Amino acid sequence: MNEFGTIHKLPVYTADIDVRDKRVLLRVDFNVPTQGGAVTDDFRIIKTLPLLKALIDRGAHVLVLSHLTEKKEHRSFIPLLAELERICGMKFLFANTVEAAKDHLLGSPLVLFENLRAFAGEEINDAAFAKEIASLGDLYINEDFSQSHRSYATIMTLPRLVPSYAGPLFFEETKKLGEVLEPEHPSMLIVGGAKFKTKVGILERFLEKADSLFVGGALANTFLAARGYSLGASLVESDAMEHIREKFLSQDKVLLPLDIRTGDNTVRRVEDIQIADLIYD
Repeated sequence: MNEFGTIHKLPVYTADIDVRDKRVLLRVDFNVPTQGGAVTDDFRIIKTLPLLKALIDRGAHVLVLSHLTEKKEHRSFIPLLAELERICGMKFLFANTVEAAKDHLLGSPLVLFENLRAFAGEEINDAAFAKEIASLGDLYINEDFSQSHRSYATIMTLPRLVPSYAGPLFFEETKKLGEVLEPEHPSMLIVGGAKFKTKVGILERFLEKADSLFVGGALANTFLAARGYSLGASLVESDAMEHIREKFLSQDKVLLPLDIRTGDNTVRRVEDIQIADLIYD
């Protein structure tokens, strides 16, 4: 796993870097919630707009790289294209293959690549897939801090193949994380999310630095299960429970929720969780 402590130490992209007539591979987080084809929370998209517009204004040809969380099968960006254009106020050409992206970049300033997780090479960090993506760009900018703990091809390998930079959002998030890892005392760190296995490295670092560590969100499910509570129908990472008991629950500084909210919006004490309950928070 690529823990936050081992994220690429990329130089920060600045406005004095010449991008005119260059193809820029821009890794962003467009994994946004939708309902009925409409984006219900555009915060992640809006945050990327200053850099996206600046690159185009400076004459770059931008290939936007992002993922969408899969459900039963990998989702496509095609149904979201009109929504993205509305939110961004810009026209995208869409490419679902490397060849299509190469052709579109010749004549368009802005191309959206298909959901990266629709390509098997992305999640297995396949070098050949990374090289294919690298062939599309003259430089790479990572603005997707939320995915940068993952050992994916466009996160880990791609930056080694072309000149690469951390975007301004990525830099700010890294700066904030540094402040969290060197807190003033006394300090409490509050951590949420869903999957323990993608956060174990950073949680262990938090544990060393903080005076207390509060685990919330769906992430708390596995911690509560490791402490002996029945979690009903909720997601629990059973293979992580022993490690959690030994590393985290053996310390008094780790705090867990006293009550939970289920899928039907019922609030219960953790000791009163029912077998059919699905815990969201």
